[in-house]
Amino acid sequence: MQLVEAYQGEDFPIEVAGSPIVMEVLKKSMQSDMRQFTLTMVAIIFLFLFLLFRRVTGILTPLVVVILSLVATIALMALSGTALKLPTQILPSFVLAVGVGDSVHILSIFYRRYDHTGDKLEAIRFALGHSGLAVVMTSLTTAAGLFSFSTAELGAVAELGVFGAAGVLLAMFYSLILLPTLLAIFPVRRKHHKSSDSEADEEGNTVTGMMDRLLNRAVSVSTNHAATVVFVAAILFIVAIAGITQLQFKHDVMKWLPEEIPIRVATDHLDRDLNGTISVEVIVDSGEQEGLYNPQIIGALSKIQDELDHFGDELNGLDAGKRISVIDVLRETNQALNENQAAYYVTPKERQLIAQELLLFENSGSDDLENLVDSELRTARITLRLPWRDAGSYTAIVDEVQERVDQALPEGVESQVTGLMMIFARTLDAMMTSMAQSYTIAAFVVTMMMILLVGHIRLGLISMVPNLLPITIVLGFMGITGLPLDAFTMLIGSIALGLAVDDTVHFMHNFQRYYRQSGDTVEAITHTLHTAGRAMVVTTIVLSLGFLIFMRSDMNNLINFGGLTGMAIILALLADLLLAPALMTLVFGKRN
Repeated sequence: MQLVEAYQGEDFPIEVAGSPIVMEVLKKSMQSDMRQFTLTMVAIIFLFLFLLFRRVTGILTPLVVVILSLVATIALMALSGTALKLPTQILPSFVLAVGVGDSVHILSIFYRRYDHTGDKLEAIRFALGHSGLAVVMTSLTTAAGLFSFSTAELGAVAELGVFGAAGVLLAMFYSLILLPTLLAIFPVRRKHHKSSDSEADEEGNTVTGMMDRLLNRAVSVSTNHAATVVFVAAILFIVAIAGITQLQFKHDVMKWLPEEIPIRVATDHLDRDLNGTISVEVIVDSGEQEGLYNPQIIGALSKIQDELDHFGDELNGLDAGKRISVIDVLRETNQALNENQAAYYVTPKERQLIAQELLLFENSGSDDLENLVDSELRTARITLRLPWRDAGSYTAIVDEVQERVDQALPEGVESQVTGLMMIFARTLDAMMTSMAQSYTIAAFVVTMMMILLVGHIRLGLISMVPNLLPITIVLGFMGITGLPLDAFTMLIGSIALGLAVDDTVHFMHNFQRYYRQSGDTVEAITHTLHTAGRAMVVTTIVLSLGFLIFMRSDMNNLINFGGLTGMAIILALLADLLLAPALMTLVFGKRN
């Protein structure tokens, strides 16, 4: 690029394209975005911790926990020799957002108990006894949702699954071990205890007061109109399923970049004027030394190349660009030896003549031949240039090229279609397979954990409804609006499931506790939302903002990923505030 800039001028414009430049632009954008998003995430966490707790320990101790969790996760990647890649660039913001959720759930119970009793150590024990199991379960379910990517064929996606899960578990460890230790060591300011939560809120924490009013409204709607809430959820589910049937798998790295960025402009110009910036390579192995002297093999290569000249017009309307192979060398040499007559622009049909013409061309001083065949004249390549398209277009092309090559070549000659186009096509296939596997694994593991947590199969299955509905709605929304599933948006389902189940675990864990005490469903729901519910709202805000900040990126893939994942997390909170209580009301009735 420095060389190009040295000669660039208004009267001599130079445009640079090609996959290496695209990858370099993506890498620089990733590095810039990751720094920006990480700092923004820390600022968001600081702000919401201040608004929620209004105490130094309530701000600093969670920050210490999440920052150490992030540092430890990055250290694990460094120790294993794993570099940060495009999918793993979301790790810092993700670990920070998820890690603070564990601390918020523990601290919210700790401060409430400490303000009431004044005994710090007893409050720590009470908070861990109250929320410790839920924190463990939510961390395990989130880790399971991410770890489902570890089986993905795409290496970067598999790494995201492994190290994302590790980051979640590290955050759990620090929240359960380090956070209580810090609370025990450092002085904690105690707020004067009032006779009711509402009086305490009027003392100065208007945010908590507003939150309680919101939660009271959620209790009223979900318990008094339980059947209506479930009916509306069912309608949304049906509409979402219809949208999912319209989903398209597309993987177009170029569309990730802004339209005005130079590399995308240059690629569009080259595709339009020169018919291609991406290549498909056909490798033909004759099986023996000097096998390319065989007229039958040369004839087959000639047939393949002639078909590739018109190939783009026949499939997907792609205009094929330049193609080159040893056939061009033979035809041009044969024509030159016959007074440049057009009728002799053909390949020789005698073995001896083929050998002589290749030897003559090689001795002419040109080194082009070594780029087209190997030194033993056993293997040849045909290179075809095509315009940049999404991977879905390439999948059909690669299959068609391979079929035509196999039909044209004589028996015993091996062939392979490769090149960047093949990588893109393989990426799309791997995405589809990985998505199906990861979604299935995540759903199964999370369902089993929910059943173990609630101790009842039917109730565990019912509790999965608020977890699966938000993901279904988001995928349906993508289908209806035409947003494609690519290497980034395919991550939404498993990540959102792992995060959505966190609030459900806290809700079910606390609901069962309070229901056993009172036998009153409405009272149990009210106590649940006024204890775990506050932390659920705060963690959802932090988590959703942690993903929504990706919408500040210049890259369209991150904008879509961040917006859709944030949407799924917000929908998950609404499901746990409205749908989950409504389901419990219908299952248990209002009173025992």
